[in-house]
Amino acid sequence: MARTFWTDEALQYIAEIYKSTSERALKSLNVLCVRLVFCLYADDAGIFGRKAMFHDYLAEFEARHMRKALIELFDVLDALPENRDPYLDKRNATRATSNRRCPIQSYTSFY
Repeated sequence: MARTFWTDEALQYIAEIYKSTSERALKSLNVLCVRLVFCLYADDAGIFGRKAMFHDYLAEFEARHMRKALIELFDVLDALPENRDPYLDKRNATRATSNRRCPIQSYTSFY
């Protein structure tokens, strides 16, 4: 598959980020990437209850609020149902419909 101009430009941008970032920040960036890939897979597979829930959740936020939205969502996904806030924001509560903790934590816990 041939790369497009946009793909090459994105790769160059990512390479610059990696070159100019501290080791601690890189570790966090790697964890974020793994978690996002998991959420994209879960979204496509309907693991969150129905397809496109992750997409719909992110679509509710402006870019400047995206970091907080992801942190809140990951906190919910990391927790066992009995440890979740009973007054959880409805947007996050509907994404945590399973009776167990999502495996996202296990993929990033080695960091």
